[in-house]
Amino acid sequence: MKNILLLLIWTIPFTCHLLAQTDGDQLFSEAIVHEIRVEADEPNFKELLRNDWKVPVGVEVPYRMCRLRIDGQLMDSVAIRMKGQSSGFFSKIPLKIDLNAFAPGQDYDGVKKFNLNNSLNDSTHMRIAMSYYIYRKMGIRGPRTAFTKVYINNVFQGLYTIVEQVDKNFLRNYFADDEGTLYKYGTIEEVVSGPNTFDHLNEIKYIQSNLSGYAFEQALDTTLDINAYLRFFLIQTFINATDNPIINGNNCYIYHEPRQGLISWIPWDLDYSLYPFVDHPLLPQPTNKLFPKMLQRPKYREHYLQIACEAMRYLFVPETLHQKIDQYNQQIREIFLSDPFFHITPQAYDTKVATLRLIMTERCTAFQYQLDTLNMECTASPPPSGLTINEIVAAADHQGVADPNGEYADWVEIFNNSNDTASLRGCYLSNDADFLKRWAFPDDLKLAPHAYLIVWADRDIEQPGQHAAFKLDKSGGQLFLMLENETMLDSMSYSLQTTNIAWALVPNGTGPFVPQTPTFSGPNSVSAVSQPDQSALKWTLSPNPASDFIQLKMATETAVEQPFEIVILNGDGKALIRHCTANNDFNIDIHQLPSGRYTLMLKSGKETQLRAFMKF
Repeated sequence: MKNILLLLIWTIPFTCHLLAQTDGDQLFSEAIVHEIRVEADEPNFKELLRNDWKVPVGVEVPYRMCRLRIDGQLMDSVAIRMKGQSSGFFSKIPLKIDLNAFAPGQDYDGVKKFNLNNSLNDSTHMRIAMSYYIYRKMGIRGPRTAFTKVYINNVFQGLYTIVEQVDKNFLRNYFADDEGTLYKYGTIEEVVSGPNTFDHLNEIKYIQSNLSGYAFEQALDTTLDINAYLRFFLIQTFINATDNPIINGNNCYIYHEPRQGLISWIPWDLDYSLYPFVDHPLLPQPTNKLFPKMLQRPKYREHYLQIACEAMRYLFVPETLHQKIDQYNQQIREIFLSDPFFHITPQAYDTKVATLRLIMTERCTAFQYQLDTLNMECTASPPPSGLTINEIVAAADHQGVADPNGEYADWVEIFNNSNDTASLRGCYLSNDADFLKRWAFPDDLKLAPHAYLIVWADRDIEQPGQHAAFKLDKSGGQLFLMLENETMLDSMSYSLQTTNIAWALVPNGTGPFVPQTPTFSGPNSVSAVSQPDQSALKWTLSPNPASDFIQLKMATETAVEQPFEIVILNGDGKALIRHCTANNDFNIDIHQLPSGRYTLMLKSGKETQLRAFMKF
């Protein structure tokens, strides 16, 4: 397996191209405990927020305007209000932030809305984060979380959990199409975004109440994302969710994704999870009547139990879950002990953390016991060998390769570099290191020895062929090919791409990535980089091969936008040397580079060119 390589980005004195990130990567980074400061001119701002919250049931809580500092970055005209129901009576108030409401277009790290959860009744402050972590590891599209210290007018409010808002941004990040109907599901059902219709919810209710047998299965298979739904309830059961669909039908989102026409359940409001006084069985009888009716059908029951079997091998493992708890504990322990609204001794806190670890162990043990009682043989299939990400085109136009629908899209080529047929059941392709189960290959898909498979990265999941639910970012990114149990089969990173130029393994299936003309669904044997004949950029690179220095020289008739960017990349796409310059003649010191093949990327304005050279 090739190593996961992250591109190095230097601070440079010109405005040069930098790699794009997934929306929210900074805000929801678990690498640090963040700091959020609410600033307002009113000295009693917190009490004003609490008074605003005391509105009749069904009336929207109004927003107030404030300033917000997120990890030192000041944002003006920010909307803020209290959120929640019973948690609002707590001295440590929960908050909802909308950066866009009073300042249209304003966002932080691509995020417009997020929540600050006060973790009422959680004397570890980890249960919400742990619950969403388990959901996402299972491949369920769920909100991201991070920890933060919160201040209101410089008064410390304690430790909070940042929780991603389920909104249009969320849908855009995790679904092929964000124009579908999003419902808030519970005692009061409401349309949050998309077409104002309850037809999709009513269709599910009709299938549940009026159909049975084969007709029930046939209707459900074309209406509901079955695999995601069964996983959703498996995790609901495992984390002992109470104020959620498994007990009272509350607190989740439902999204109708229009391209496939399927409905997905999205977890939400997991405050009451992972407590010791609940013990849901593996096969529960929840308030949601659709789920137990599905489990009465052998087809769905077997699918559900097979998902549980697989989870026992990589997720429902005490050591794995304890490791995550220990990571969180190391981050937040001292901060939480200083929380002015949670008066807990260090000894009591450590006991609560130990209890949370014990709950994880007991849940894993209970699920394994119940699977054994059901005589489930949880055998693992041998993983495929030889699967590799062989070639990508991340910037395509009408001069490229057309997909089966006659459209020109980015694509990823998977190659079976082995003598055995490889099953892609349980394999995933992702462009997001924080959500590695972004798109699943069809269960029945197999790849013959030394054969190629094209995956179109265009979100057109309803079209013929294999279409991933995400697009490639031509400015740079990463790709991951992995198994259900999180074994990484392959990965690669790439930098800024040129239109219709591929990054391909040369030699085929084994070598480093080099830019070249595409060899669509065939062996990568081309080594020269294609150069567009119509380019306005005229330049030379010499000597080639080189030893200590190379010289880039612009032709006198070439008009370039100044300054222009020069990046030297190795075969895996890692940026080794980066310059911005306004000089038409520029010498680059390469004496420290090992011998081998490299690529010089030249970017001027909207045009980018690549040229290969050898270092000896």
